[in-house]
Parts: sequence; structure tokens; C-alpha cells
Amino acid sequence: MKKHSPDTIRTLFPLLWIGIFLIGCGTSNEVVSPGTNTPPKTTPATKQSTSSEPYTVVEVFYGTDRAPADRRDALVFGAERGDLVFGTCTVSIPQRHRVGNIERPSIWRLELREDPSRHVTVQDVAVMAETDFVHRVLARARSSRKEALVFVHGYNVSFAEAARRAGQLKYDLAFPGPVLFFSWPSRGTVTGYAHDEDNVEWSVPDMVSFLHLLTAQADIERVYFVAHSMGSRGGVRALSELMMVHGLEERRKVKEVILAAPDIDADVFVEQILPRLSAPDTRITIYASAQDNALSISRLFNGNERLGARALDLGEHVDFVDVSGAGDDMLGHAYFADSNHVIRDLYRLLIEGLGARERSLDAVQLSTQMMYYRLRVP
Repeated sequence: MKKHSPDTIRTLFPLLWIGIFLIGCGTSNEVVSPGTNTPPKTTPATKQSTSSEPYTVVEVFYGTDRAPADRRDALVFGAERGDLVFGTCTVSIPQRHRVGNIERPSIWRLELREDPSRHVTVQDVAVMAETDFVHRVLARARSSRKEALVFVHGYNVSFAEAARRAGQLKYDLAFPGPVLFFSWPSRGTVTGYAHDEDNVEWSVPDMVSFLHLLTAQADIERVYFVAHSMGSRGGVRALSELMMVHGLEERRKVKEVILAAPDIDADVFVEQILPRLSAPDTRITIYASAQDNALSISRLFNGNERLGARALDLGEHVDFVDVSGAGDDMLGHAYFADSNHVIRDLYRLLIEGLGARERSLDAVQLSTQMMYYRLRVP
């Protein structure tokens, strides 16, 4: 069989993504949909609207170093690099929302426009001064448990998609404190992988500044950090630099680090990143799947095994959870928020504070000293 050089793989990479995307369009009934998993009728995170409207509105906070968009449908921020700004988004969740799903208009149902009674929508985006932003976040934190959740999205994600995902996570997890998302300038297209690789690295200093706004506050005692896919690359670097720049006491406030489907070189993570990422009082959880087709393609592009694609034993301070079989999106890559089984496990981790040994996970022994965990997926 003829072997292709890395340069050839990089040339063909956008075509691989386009092919998969077109196949997905032929099998999905969503115009834009990270997943269509059907959850059970009740979960610990479900809640009902208390207003007369057929939807619930949740508030999420954002930091972004995207430049302002020049298109009306881009919801304020586009795909170019810009200055770090802060603000809030209001996201509507329909009453008939299913846990692990972002309901979007479907061309197969002849839905050409968003309807908040049926779809998850971004209703408003407000830009705030840094001082006002911090005061608003702290007010939300004081009214709960003095904790905050920070989400960093992955490759091929627009600002609006990141806002909807953050709103869905807040709602599905019933997270009591403020939920914030950092949106770096992803191009938001399937062919923008190389562009996104550069930009997530470029955004690391701004991620550090964004995290520092939280960890420097006395009224925030715990920060939970969730990063998906390529966002994990920038996220782990930002956490390492947070400790180097602002000290161990601030870094120790980040109690949970969750890397979902991390698109990171596995060897680089084990040998170079993990020693700097570990910190006292911090638990690291990695969700991975052997059925993650997106990371299989990333391996072709980058040439090395990805952290989120295989089971590893990374020591006592890291819980490695194999979620193979969870979620039903074609790429098997968005399970961290598309699968009600993973959402339930996240709930037990973040809301109930349970470690992997205490949750409904199967321990898999690799050797006498090595083990990982497997999520039970019916």
C-alpha cells in the first residue's frame, strides 16, 4: 500500500472533513446540531420553566478575544483575532428540551427560522466593562456556593455555538453558580483546522487573564474547568501559566479540570504537560472514546496518537474515563454534552463532588498497578 507523507495528509485533511461533513448532512435532520441523543424522562439536572413563556432563559458569562463580526448573523463576534472583552449572553432553553441536546431548526421539519419555544437560541449578547463583569459574576457566585464553571470550546465552533453550549451545560447540569465560557477565534468551519490550531495557541495569554479574574477573587473559592477537543490544548497551557504567573494559591482554586475528547498529543501530555498541570487539591478527569472519529482524523493530520482516543493510566491524581459507545453523533466527538449518560456522570462529578471510584463506573485493570474507568452505556 502506498504511504502518504505528512504533507500529503495535511493537503487532503480539509477534503476528509468535507466528506465526513457531507455524509453527516445526509443523515442528520438538523441544520446545525452537535447531537440528538434521547435522554431518560428524568435526570437530576432537569428543571421546568416557571414563567408563562414556553422556554426558560439562562444567563451565561463570556470572555472572548474574537474581533467584532461584520455580519449581522454572527452574533457580535466573528472568527478574526481581537482584544479580550467580556459580557453576558442570555440563552433560551425550550420547555421540551431533552438533556444532552441542543435543539436547532431542521430543514427536514421545514424549520427555517429559530423559535425559542422549540430551539435553543441566543437571545441577547451584551458587552460589559471588566469591573462590571467581575461584580456581576461575583454576585452570582455569592448567591450560590462561591463556585464557578468555566467552559472552553473546541475546533469548528462559532461564538453563538459556544454560547448555546454553555447555556445547555448550565441548564442540564443545574449548575447553581455562574457558568462562563471563553471563546477563542475558531473559524467555525470544517476546513479551518490549521487556522484553529494557530488561534487556540495565540489565545492562551487571554485565557490566563480570564481565569485570573476568577481565581483572584476571595468570593470565589472553587473553579471547575471544562475544555473540549482542541480547546483542551489552550486550556492546559493556560492552567500551567496561571500557576507560573499568579502563584500556587490561585491555581489551587481550580478544583476540577475536565478534558473531554482532548485533541492533544498523548505523549506530549504525559511527558510534558501533566507534570505542570497537576496541583494540590485538583482532580483531573479525562473523557476519551475509542470511537472518536474526529480524533482518528486528527491523528492522520498530526501524525501522533491523541489523548482522547485511547485508555491510559495517568496516576492517582487523574481519573481516565472511557466513554466509548456514548452519544450518537456521527463523529463520536461531542459526547461530553450530547450524551445524557455523560451529562449524568458530569453531574455526579461537579454537583455531587464524587470521584470516579464513587460513581457508577467500572474499574478496568490494565495491570497490577494500572487501571482506568469505563462508563456504563446500555
